[in-house]
Amino acid sequence: MINPHNISKVFSDLILNKFPFNRPSLINAEEQSIARNLYKCLNSILQSNSYIFENETTLAHDDDLYDLDLEDTAPEAAALEHPNESTDIDYLPIDEHNLEKSFSLDYMKRAVEYFDEKDPLTGQRKRNWCTVKHIFRRIPNSHCISRFRKYVENGGTKKQKVDDVDTFVYDQFENARHQFLPVHDIDLRRWSLKKARELNLHDFEASHTWLLGFKYRHRISSRKITQLVTRKHIESRDEINQSADTFVLETNKLIENYNSSEVLNTDQVGINLELVGNRTLTHMGEQSTWCSVRSTNNTTHSYTIQSTIALNGTVFGPLYVCLKEPSGRISDRIKKNLFNAKNIVLTCSKSGKLTSSLVTYWRDHCLVPNLISKTLLLVDSFPSHANPEVYKDLKNFEHRVIPPKTTSFIQPLDVYYNRQYKMILRRVYDHVRLDEIDINLAERNNIIKLQSLVHSQMCSTVFQPMIKYAWHKSRFLKDDPGPFQNVKQVCFSIETDKCYVKDCIDGPMIRCSWCQQELCFSHFFLCYHYH
Repeated sequence: MINPHNISKVFSDLILNKFPFNRPSLINAEEQSIARNLYKCLNSILQSNSYIFENETTLAHDDDLYDLDLEDTAPEAAALEHPNESTDIDYLPIDEHNLEKSFSLDYMKRAVEYFDEKDPLTGQRKRNWCTVKHIFRRIPNSHCISRFRKYVENGGTKKQKVDDVDTFVYDQFENARHQFLPVHDIDLRRWSLKKARELNLHDFEASHTWLLGFKYRHRISSRKITQLVTRKHIESRDEINQSADTFVLETNKLIENYNSSEVLNTDQVGINLELVGNRTLTHMGEQSTWCSVRSTNNTTHSYTIQSTIALNGTVFGPLYVCLKEPSGRISDRIKKNLFNAKNIVLTCSKSGKLTSSLVTYWRDHCLVPNLISKTLLLVDSFPSHANPEVYKDLKNFEHRVIPPKTTSFIQPLDVYYNRQYKMILRRVYDHVRLDEIDINLAERNNIIKLQSLVHSQMCSTVFQPMIKYAWHKSRFLKDDPGPFQNVKQVCFSIETDKCYVKDCIDGPMIRCSWCQQELCFSHFFLCYHYH
């Protein structure tokens, strides 16, 4: 029994061996038609009980183009049994009134050159129409050769020239974006007009319609620039990518020796005292979009949190929070009145950032108490975390340092988790400002309380597939966890207009990821809805 997939595999191998590999491009109409006809042929063979391959030879010829005896063409006809690169590979239905739509410029060139080739001894054409028809079977009649010759002399048809302009402009665009250079509509038009002049395409205008069509075909749109880099960074990008690939490859070999619950990733994140969402609904055409905050000073001052997640999709241990205190310590008087959250390990520093001693404190109070078996920990290149001395006394413990400048695409926390975590924080801050709730979320106790609630929400089992996706996208988890729900879908797809608490008339702000109850700000935050 014939296996069509085996045929496809062999055919693909023959193509790769016969023709050089070109840069991937969009599939055009000609290629689609060729594929469909090949499929019809293969399907016909598979549905038949028997099949025979034949080579047909004919003595028919065109009197107008008869030059040499048919015997002279025997070697050419014999070559049909062993096709080479001159053999027809473009297949499309022929429209004799619009040859430019049926034949590529390269096909026309090959046909004309093959037909016009002369014998150096006699000075006459080496081949007659019969021979040309054998090699270029798609050409309907001999009169097409003269039309081909005219198209070739003009550098192709208008459609082919427009296609060349399209290819040139896209190549220029790709080159510019590869170097992270800004590109605008005026640049696309400038490149297209330059190429059109080179091709003597004088009636090409790079109109607004052409520009829209070009961007639609190549999936190009205007985007806000979110990060600035130097040329030095661009030049070192290949080196950065190589170091990331090497790290992932080596780490995946180590992961094979661990259970998914034993592979961890930890990362510290700065949190502003007042968070602001980066998007809002507003009027179309608005020249400048403003956002009100309670304190601009709080939008620039921050404290630090440190989360840890496991390869099995769970959140590991408590959340480590480092507050900013001018004296670098919290007095005993303040400690007595601090909000007590069992999932928070609290510390402080003058800057609100972690020091070497604070990383050691994290190790002793967040990491070690929750270790059960051997562990592989992935950390970034932050000196205190990467310092081997921090982990030297731990048994059955191994840590690996993620290469610098690669954390944005191979550290699971950076790749997806941290952004989802911050979404809940931003929504709470936005809600407090919008409803003019009289509460200062920048105060110590409110910071601790809010971080405790958000950490609790992220520990829900509903987010395990999402956390696994962060590992998968970072290339440390081979199997795709499949469809999952993110924070917006779970916590902020509100379906009711009232809080679930009886007699509460306030509208819901968040849906609990544990109990699925929709809660107003008071019953979520003030009443401390903790799971």
